[in-house]
Amino acid sequence: MDPKLHEALITGGTDALHEFTSESDSDSAFLQVTTEEDNILHLAAKYNQNRMAEEMITTFPTLVSLVNQKNSKGDTPLHVTARSGSFETAQILVNCANSGEIEARQRATRIVNMVNDTALHDAVRNGHLPIAELLIREDPELPDLTNDAGESPLFIAVDKKHVDIAEIILQVARVFSFAGRNSMNVLHAAVIRSQDEVLRISSYMVKLPNPMNYLTNMSFKLAFKLASFGPSAFIQAASQNHTFRAHFGAVDIFKVFLDHIDSSTARKRDKQGMTVIHIAAREGEVTTRKELAYKLPEIWDLQDNKGQPAFHLAVERGKLDCVKFILATKLSHYGLINQKDNEGNTALHLATMHGKNQQIFELLIKDCRVDKSARNMEGFTVIDIILLEEYGYFEKTWNTMSVASNGGLESLEHAINKIY
Repeated sequence: MDPKLHEALITGGTDALHEFTSESDSDSAFLQVTTEEDNILHLAAKYNQNRMAEEMITTFPTLVSLVNQKNSKGDTPLHVTARSGSFETAQILVNCANSGEIEARQRATRIVNMVNDTALHDAVRNGHLPIAELLIREDPELPDLTNDAGESPLFIAVDKKHVDIAEIILQVARVFSFAGRNSMNVLHAAVIRSQDEVLRISSYMVKLPNPMNYLTNMSFKLAFKLASFGPSAFIQAASQNHTFRAHFGAVDIFKVFLDHIDSSTARKRDKQGMTVIHIAAREGEVTTRKELAYKLPEIWDLQDNKGQPAFHLAVERGKLDCVKFILATKLSHYGLINQKDNEGNTALHLATMHGKNQQIFELLIKDCRVDKSARNMEGFTVIDIILLEEYGYFEKTWNTMSVASNGGLESLEHAINKIY
């Protein structure tokens, strides 16, 4: 995607957009996609640029067809906005889908991504009531659809304790499914989620063996493990026939190359699939990441062979300053912060499992954008992991209560297994 267009979509710069529009001979210039195959409406949804999306569609009506276009994860712009929570953007996309420019067989609300989630699944999962209600009123039979995990929107609403959305589904939907994952249904979820999470967890925390037995064990098993140094990851600046090592943090040297680095060079990967922005995050190089972020925002979401964006690496390696920068920058949208890697782990899962920096763990659980009840491929939430890991009693209790009091949930499977 043209860097000028990409930047305008991130910043909402209408002047830059008008300039780009005046330089374009036709609407074809707006059909470009990013490395992750996001089109202009994906980006407008991702960064809540609803006015810009509306202006582009008004100027070039044929761009309405982009409403149903999928990115590399199978998400349409409606999926993206259902996660980010912009009701205005969702309304624009739904109106476009109803404009008559799109074939009826491609009904936007019914399009599913790679895990068979509709936009409603995403809106419910992230607690965005206005968008969920909009989608249900638009398509009253939508709550009857289940995803690959067997989850219906109603099950997700109850599992995530989004009672207001569950009520809307029951009141407005023409039909709806009770189905849930792993042979569960809405009633299984209702039994567990009707309890206060902090009180429920604390009720069996007190049943653990005498805490004094854990004192000698409290932190030592989480001691620092020396990371082995592998081969340095070199990124080739092909056009200049030079190399540089981002992990040395030589910012002055890096700046020399910065003006000569284009998007294709910055996307170059090593054998682990890591790009320069991954390496900078892994080594905690904040200044290097800032330079890259401002010059090449398109590489911000790139994932390595493990399906991890740079944010995961910064968290996993315990790079507090880098994590703070990533969370604070406008490029870090909701989807990135809660991105799951190939094992289904979010950055918060990794912070919990690796435990290299308690401050990062606390920073994440206090961030309202972070999903504290996300499940990985093993079905574990962060609370599950804390309860299963070999923490000492006081550490286990503190971390569990901290997550629960900030909206974290134990998985239904783990809760039911302990109950029975």
